[in-house]
Amino acid sequence: MEENSSPKTWLLAVGVITASLSGVALLLHAFAGVHLAFTVIVMTPLTVVLLAAMIAGRRIQGREVFLQRVWGGAFAGLMGLIAYDVIRWLIMLSGMVPFNPFRAIEVFGLLILKSDVDTPLTKTVGWLFHTWNGLTFAIMFTLAFGRGKIWQAVVWSLVLEAAMIVTYPSMLRVKLDWPFLSISIIGHIAYGLALGYTARGAVKR
Repeated sequence: MEENSSPKTWLLAVGVITASLSGVALLLHAFAGVHLAFTVIVMTPLTVVLLAAMIAGRRIQGREVFLQRVWGGAFAGLMGLIAYDVIRWLIMLSGMVPFNPFRAIEVFGLLILKSDVDTPLTKTVGWLFHTWNGLTFAIMFTLAFGRGKIWQAVVWSLVLEAAMIVTYPSMLRVKLDWPFLSISIIGHIAYGLALGYTARGAVKR
């Protein structure tokens, strides 16, 4: 009976904070001058250790619900990432935007590895960081809202969009012109819709 009870508020709160660490790494880099390489090296193992500890804690009240929200959120995040990247890829193929919408992902790899030259390794690291963000931001949503509602997921995606607008100019030296903002907003709405629809089926409570 205890396994099926609702998770304690503190457990959900710690889970949300743990899942937010990739975002914290971005904020520290953008506003505190802490290099992304350092924060990622620290935050990635910390996220894994904290989540693993909570997942392994068999006596934690509401553990089953907590686990279901984590795994459901990860799956919903994967679907959100696919929607986010596919729609931006289609827009890029259409020729409607005069830039590469995936460049920021590649720059993350350059920053993390402290490199000035694109290589297969820097691009791989950039995409891994992008994937980490997409999955953990979705886990934050499902831990906080459970199944949630589709409109809540869209609002959450727009909160992420606003955070990106605040951090990208100083961090990546990106010009926030209309083409960049439009493709970014469309991508985040696609992420939110996919996250919301998937979470409704993947998360039970």
